[in-house]
Amino acid sequence: MNKRKEIIDAIEAMARHEEMIAHLYNAFAENIEGHSGFWNDISLEELGHASLVRAFRQKVEEGVVTINEGRFRVPAIEHSINYIKAQVEKAKHGMTMNFHALVAAADIENALLEKNFLEVFETDDEELRALLENLQTSTRDHKDRIEKLLKKTKHDMELPPG
Repeated sequence: MNKRKEIIDAIEAMARHEEMIAHLYNAFAENIEGHSGFWNDISLEELGHASLVRAFRQKVEEGVVTINEGRFRVPAIEHSINYIKAQVEKAKHGMTMNFHALVAAADIENALLEKNFLEVFETDDEELRALLENLQTSTRDHKDRIEKLLKKTKHDMELPPG
C-alpha cells in the first residue's frame, strides 16, 4: 500500500470513529430516559467533527496537511470503533442506564484526549491549525460536559429517597 493511501485510510478511520461516537450518543438519546437533548446535541457535534476530519483529506491531497505517522495507529482506532459498536448495541437493546452511558462516554472522550488523536495532523497553515485546535477544544468540552452530568448523576444516586 502506498503512503498516500495509508494516510487517506487513517483519515477515514478517524472520521468513522467520530461518526460512531455520534451514533452512540444518538442511541443514548433514543433509548435512555432523560437527557435526550444533551445526547442529541453532542451527537450532532460529533458529526461535525467527522466532517472536519474528512475535510483534512483534501488538504492532505493538496499537500497542505501531513500526517505524523508515529502518532497514528489505524488498529487502535478500529479497536475503539468496535468497542463503541458494542455500546451502541447495548443501548439499542435497553441494556444501558444513564449512569453507564455517561461512564462510557467519559471513557471515550478521555481516550481521545489522552491518545491525542488530533495531533496526528501537522500543518503550517494557520487556518487549519485553528480548526485542529477547535476540534481539540470541542472534545475537551464534551469530556467536561459529560463529566459534569456524571458527577450530578452520581450525587443524585447517593441521595436518600425523599
